[in-house]
Amino acid sequence: FCLCCGGSRLPSSRTSRSILLRLLLVASSTVFPALQNLPTTTAFPISMMRAVVYSRLDVEGIKVVSKARPAAVNATKKGNNILCRVVCAGINPVDAKGLVGDKLPHACSPLARRAIDGKTVGFDFAGTVMEVPAGCEYKPGDAVYGTMPPGAGSFCEYVSAPLDQVAKKPSSLSFSEAASLPLVGLTSVQALVHDNGLVSGQHLLLIGASGGVGHVALQVAKAVGASVT
Repeated sequence: FCLCCGGSRLPSSRTSRSILLRLLLVASSTVFPALQNLPTTTAFPISMMRAVVYSRLDVEGIKVVSKARPAAVNATKKGNNILCRVVCAGINPVDAKGLVGDKLPHACSPLARRAIDGKTVGFDFAGTVMEVPAGCEYKPGDAVYGTMPPGAGSFCEYVSAPLDQVAKKPSSLSFSEAASLPLVGLTSVQALVHDNGLVSGQHLLLIGASGGVGHVALQVAKAVGASVT
């Protein structure tokens, strides 16, 4: 069968490309300065953190704000989330789509921007576990990676990540490599294995194999044992 992987390309319009590049710039130079050994000039209360949020009134559609950190995890009770410090966040074209109203009638674009206004940007992240609930398989200090629910965001210093959306980071991957995998990896596995039952010995025509999803789908297919064209 055939899998088309065109969604990993940069958005076509100048506005959406500008937004995506701005997201990259903000995340790398402002949200995670500790990674670059840059001094933090503003002292933030321990209950606060920096985050990149959508802002329809700003020229680039986003801004860096100080907001409350996720609530602490009660270590004596069972729960569904773990508190993680974000080391790297992954950037995907979908992060800019809400601002340009992708796949919506032009008249609906303002509604799309209003719906996401103030929400934290991003899905993918890699980081270290800070706090865990009782009976959790993870422990503080574990390196993990995963993806956040829509609207929860990963372009921030801390996330409260659902347990069923994180996994331990392989030691062979850096934090930046791990943060680039969740969305494209899940898309590839879901499309090839879960939805279409790709098995060893089958032939797969992969269109767009050099894209963000495509290059991961290629490796998934080869790992399954399929012959890829």
